[in-house]
Amino acid sequence: KIVGSYNGTAFGDEYTFTVTWWDELNNGALTFEDKYVRGGAINQWKVLISVIKDSEAVYTEVYNIELLFLDMTPETNVIYSQTDYVIASEVKDMYSKDDYATDANPYGDSYTQEVIDALNSAIVHFGMATTEYNYIVEDWSGEEAIEGGYQQKSVRIRVTVNGETTEFLADGLIIRRYN
Repeated sequence: KIVGSYNGTAFGDEYTFTVTWWDELNNGALTFEDKYVRGGAINQWKVLISVIKDSEAVYTEVYNIELLFLDMTPETNVIYSQTDYVIASEVKDMYSKDDYATDANPYGDSYTQEVIDALNSAIVHFGMATTEYNYIVEDWSGEEAIEGGYQQKSVRIRVTVNGETTEFLADGLIIRRYN
């Protein structure tokens, strides 16, 4: 609930308000892309707050919102068995400017020192540096021949941490190699 006033008059008396979330890339539909298991930023969201009097907006303020996602890529992402489908691993526990090659940076232009500091603060604040994640592959790609055997890549995974499970589309995040 928003509590406030406009021109000295409290909301609910003479004025009310509306809050609208807007995603510029999806014509208003708010979506999280499953690719954010690898980290990334959403910076196309807007929040519009309008002050309403007699069914008319008398004032509107627009805020830009940027959401950051921690890189949950497992430290070890290869399974060497045709029957296994689970990896237990810790994830990235410190961010720096040199972490990603330019073409592999999931944060793009948003990867500034300010963002790096925010990501590192989140890891410390939530105690994630030593937390173990379980990656359970639900669907694998088709088998492909490689030197010395075969491999498959994850298509869909579930990640469990501290008893919470989230499902992601994660093309190639985990690889299974076998003879």
